[in-house]
Amino acid sequence: MNIVTLDVNHPSWLAALKQLPHDVYHLPDYIAIDARRTKTLPEAFLLQENDKIFLPPTCCVLALILANLWGQKFMTLFLPMVILAS
Repeated sequence: MNIVTLDVNHPSWLAALKQLPHDVYHLPDYIAIDARRTKTLPEAFLLQENDKIFLPPTCCVLALILANLWGQKFMTLFLPMVILAS
């Protein structure tokens, strides 16, 4: 498994999105704008293994952690932003 942290300017972010169904909330430009608003880092994690790709923006990783702490209701709000494809 290969795991990389990507900033919004890293070409691998858009290259991964070309292989996955996504919406505007996954685009690096959107994450950069939202990071300014929330005072967070505009990053994503790219996990690749064979033909599988997992590309959650870092805000989604935090959402998954909080979902484990706070339960299904929180997870339902944020999980759609996470992309999983094979």
